[in-house]
This record gives sequence, structure tokens and C-alpha cells, in this order.
Amino acid sequence: MKKRLAAGAIIRNKAGEMMIVKPTYKEGWVLPGGMVKEGESPADACAREVEEELGFKVPVGSFIKAKPLYGKESVTIHLFDCGTLNDQQIAQINLPENELSEFRFLPDEEARTMLGSKKA
Repeated sequence: MKKRLAAGAIIRNKAGEMMIVKPTYKEGWVLPGGMVKEGESPADACAREVEEELGFKVPVGSFIKAKPLYGKESVTIHLFDCGTLNDQQIAQINLPENELSEFRFLPDEEARTMLGSKKA
């Protein structure tokens, strides 16, 4: 079985709340990010995916941790600190309609609950 890698971004607003996004192609909420392409580093994948999803580049900061994605066959997500967005950046977010329907900034505990839930 081939192991696959994903990259996720921890992005916050000025209040310190974590960003989560709602995919159009599956139930539930996820962190901004996506799958790592062959020959791509997880950090580069994080930068590419976040730019595709938000419509602008954010700096990919320090590596936080790698963890298995449960319910997925052999996928490990690498999480990166991608900093804090200011109000102007948040106003510029342009989600790709065919991929994401909305985003939210939530306190960590609430965001983690939403990330673990298949419900909206």
C-alpha cells in the first residue's frame, strides 16, 4: 500500500482563532491544505494549496507535527504554522467555488470539534 502525504495550515485571525474550511466534495470541515504531489515537499504543498484555496500566498512557517488521518488509508498530514491574517487579508479571501463553500475562524476547542465532526 502506497503511503500518501497531505499538508495542512494552521492559520489564525487577530483574535487567535483557527481557520477551518468546508469542502464541497465531502462532508465536514478541514484545515486549509491538501495532498502533497510527487516530488513536492509537504511545506511546498502547504504553500501551493493555501494559495489555491485562499487566492493569495501566506508564509509557511514552522513545522508543528505529523499525524495520521483517521478514516483515510495510509495518509499522514504534516501541519505547519502559517501565521495570522489581518482583516484586509481575510476580506480578500476568494474560495474556489468548486472546492470550498465557506470558511470560519473559531476558538481552538470549537475548531477541533468541527474538524472531528462530519456535520456542519
